[in-house]
Amino acid sequence: MARLGDNRLAVEPTITINGTTLDEAQARVVRTACEDFLMWLEDEEAAGASGFSNLTKGPLAETFQQYHERMREIADLLHAHIHAE
Repeated sequence: MARLGDNRLAVEPTITINGTTLDEAQARVVRTACEDFLMWLEDEEAAGASGFSNLTKGPLAETFQQYHERMREIADLLHAHIHAE
């Protein structure tokens, strides 16, 4: 688990985008956005209310499923630092 300068444990994952490492507040925003999006993907009623119900059952269902699987993998990575030690 990453440590902050004052020896506190970092509660957010280390996220680097194009060589720039996000600070803790920026990482929190990315983590929260990913978690919210994953919850939306897993809530068919919300997807339907947004007009995307055809994604879970229509010709794009396989793409939707793969997208969901990749988002689940990212969510697991965003929380891996908590379980690392």
